[in-house]
Amino acid sequence: MRHVHTTTPAANQMLLEGALALSEIEQTGWRIDKGYLDATILEVENRIKEVDQSIRNDPSFVKWRSRYGTNANVASANQIAKLVFGDLGYVCSVRTDRGDRESASKKAMEDIDLPIVKNYLLGNKLRKLHGTYLMGIRREMVEHHGIWLVHPNFNLNTVVTFRSSANAPNVQNMYKREPEYANTLRRCFIPRPGQQFVETDLASAEVKMAANYTLDPVAIKECLDPKADPHKDTAAKLFCMTREEVSKMARFHAKNSFVFAQFYGDYYVNCAKNLWSAIQDLTVNDSEETILQRLAKNGITELGEAPEEGEPRQGTYMAQVRKVEKWYWEKKYKVHTQWKRDWYANYKNDGGIMMKTGFAINGSYSKNDIINYPIQGSSFHQLLWSLPRINAAFRKFKMKSRVIGEVHDSVDVDAPPSERDDVIEVIKQIMTKDLVKAWPWLVVPPVIEAECCPVDRPFADLVGLKEELDGSWVPADLAKWKVKFGNWVLKS
Repeated sequence: MRHVHTTTPAANQMLLEGALALSEIEQTGWRIDKGYLDATILEVENRIKEVDQSIRNDPSFVKWRSRYGTNANVASANQIAKLVFGDLGYVCSVRTDRGDRESASKKAMEDIDLPIVKNYLLGNKLRKLHGTYLMGIRREMVEHHGIWLVHPNFNLNTVVTFRSSANAPNVQNMYKREPEYANTLRRCFIPRPGQQFVETDLASAEVKMAANYTLDPVAIKECLDPKADPHKDTAAKLFCMTREEVSKMARFHAKNSFVFAQFYGDYYVNCAKNLWSAIQDLTVNDSEETILQRLAKNGITELGEAPEEGEPRQGTYMAQVRKVEKWYWEKKYKVHTQWKRDWYANYKNDGGIMMKTGFAINGSYSKNDIINYPIQGSSFHQLLWSLPRINAAFRKFKMKSRVIGEVHDSVDVDAPPSERDDVIEVIKQIMTKDLVKAWPWLVVPPVIEAECCPVDRPFADLVGLKEELDGSWVPADLAKWKVKFGNWVLKS
């Protein structure tokens, strides 16, 4: 029998306390390096002009101009699609969301080896960096006592999972997958004079939360074993290697293009395409042998095509990834697989779900939504529960440190160097000990990782830390820190 699930009083209280904590964070704000920001805006504007001129100087632009005349617009998606897939005769397999024309998206054009296309895609990136991000920061800046700040809004009412979002500006979305542009944006954010950024992150938050929901014994064992590396194990199978032969980049692509994709409901065809594109120039660890050569030794010499029905053709990378997908869900994480079936069946029976954190979701959603929402939402709720307590602890101990932002599973603090270790210890106590006492259903407890920037350095200079036996935190690669920033100072 269908019924309406109701969010519990405790979850409502968490939401209210979290909203108050986020309002305090908004009031504190992020400091902005106005000089750097203004110079970068001008630099990007000049780069856009150069790219646009390169498009106009391209021989193919003659056809573009002949079609559109004085209305030719080098930033128009419709016009570049007409040129490439019409006048130049390329075939497009991707259409716009409305289906009314060929798409000019990165996915549709990234494999077309034409200078005019590459410049169009570059121009798109630069325009987004300029208009959405840099100017977005510039519009929101205000001056307080001689320093420039932005005060982003952190919202709890825009996402169905009761996860946060941010706007004006959106500090939760800073080009993570585009290192060059991420670095450009992160250099806009600087700490208050004489202070430094400290960031704590819930390590593998959603993977661990999935284990707490599914109670898959394999996943739980991996989460609790600090030596386990399931991403490396998966990469070894995907690329026909031993575990020791998996390089850092091979592990990275296996993690992002297969593991995460599979957990969020994607399937082998898309995974195979993304992996095949990613490994073209990668080598076997500590070797000159390429991954493509290793695959060829195992009879895999081409990507292959997605079959209309049945299994992909043997000898293709499609077949290899399909084989790994079956191993992943039918053998390794078979308890997780059964949980997905049972969870979705229960949703279809009663029309809603209850998260372990007490939040309710009712209504019509896809299978992937229903399987992912509780994991995504509950992962963030760990942070939501913790933020009011972190703010209160800073006040209780009369600390000058202040939380200035959060990105779902991480907390950003603007701190004096003398309080750096105390900041990390306060957050560690609340998020890994107090939270577990409050939520005894956390079979896999959260673990935090910490990073910091040197004093007065921008957010782009975050460096990973490790905890020493005496409880202090030092750069994970101390030698590299010394070369780049000078001696590490424990307390100032």
